[in-house]
Amino acid sequence: MEITDVIGNLGRLQCYIIILLIYRGVPTAWEVLALPFLAPDTDHWCAKPHQLENWTVIQWKNVSIPFDTKKQEFSQCQSYSYKLVESPNSWDVIIDQNVTVPCIKWDYTTKDNTIITQWDLFCDREWLVSMNQTVFMLGMLTGVFISGHLSDRFERRPVFLGFLCLTIFSSYVGAAVPNLPFFYLTRFFSAMGIAGIQNAGVCLLIETISPGYRLWIAVSFSLGWILGLIILPGLAWIIRDWQYFRAVITCGWLPILTSWWFLPESPRWLLTRKRYTDAENNIRKFIRVNRLIVSNLDRTMEILKAKIEASKSTHVAVPSVIYGVLSIVAAIMVFLLPETFNRQLSDTIVEIENPEKLAKYQTEDPIEENELQEPVTA
Repeated sequence: MEITDVIGNLGRLQCYIIILLIYRGVPTAWEVLALPFLAPDTDHWCAKPHQLENWTVIQWKNVSIPFDTKKQEFSQCQSYSYKLVESPNSWDVIIDQNVTVPCIKWDYTTKDNTIITQWDLFCDREWLVSMNQTVFMLGMLTGVFISGHLSDRFERRPVFLGFLCLTIFSSYVGAAVPNLPFFYLTRFFSAMGIAGIQNAGVCLLIETISPGYRLWIAVSFSLGWILGLIILPGLAWIIRDWQYFRAVITCGWLPILTSWWFLPESPRWLLTRKRYTDAENNIRKFIRVNRLIVSNLDRTMEILKAKIEASKSTHVAVPSVIYGVLSIVAAIMVFLLPETFNRQLSDTIVEIENPEKLAKYQTEDPIEENELQEPVTA
């Protein structure tokens, strides 16, 4: 006899947990994929001094910004050395086009408030944008490790709700942070919470449904993720300020707080911890909500206890070791990807058919379009 034979293979209470976890994919997608909208690519150049505020952008660029003839664009990180000379009614500027200097401040095309424009993540600070996603993924990794151990020790339900509160709190605080390190810190804890929500929630669901439904339910989890992907660009288009944007996407977690009143604990976990009274109360809750009839529940509990005790042949650390080793192997394999060795991948069929031409992308000379075309013979 299995626990699902008593509480139902797929009852109303299990369906609630399924809907909850599918919906969880919506705000998860928003949080994981928010970076391109928090820090979109922004055209920028050295800012002109305030004394030349009557100059147009074109005037300033033509006079003081070096032009790259190969890339056909103005420099984004340097300007010519210049000196301001005050005259009776205006300021004159003396440009030395033989000397370039790095930008101190920047102007840019967008008027939107992004983390790039707020903290000037340009040029030698561009790597800090990628660092954001690295910190986020490190938080996910940490959250999976911590939540797995906590949910095995302190039940699935409180860990799920605790990490949910951690995500909501960190994300809202992250919308009002005063500096970049604090922003990274809130992203780290948000990612920790997301990992904990998924880890504890999936464990709870898998332990309360029949094995025959687990594959299809695992596939259905992607529905919430897809819905989040569809909605996210629209939210970013409507909300152009990154702080309001982050506050709004955090609101996606609030409906999950209803689980505080309805989410059950895993009867299987309670039985493995020999908390038989709590396990029986949770089983009765499943039976009541799923509208089942179970005769002689006391005898059924004795059978379940014996079943759980007989299944404790595998050491509790084995699953963690297996998943941990696989994760480390996968991380190491990333270093074998072509991008790690700075190898340009083909973007078109023509480039695949002309691999010797693709190598020219590694040089400073760009490939001309006609170079990739096969010669036509009469």
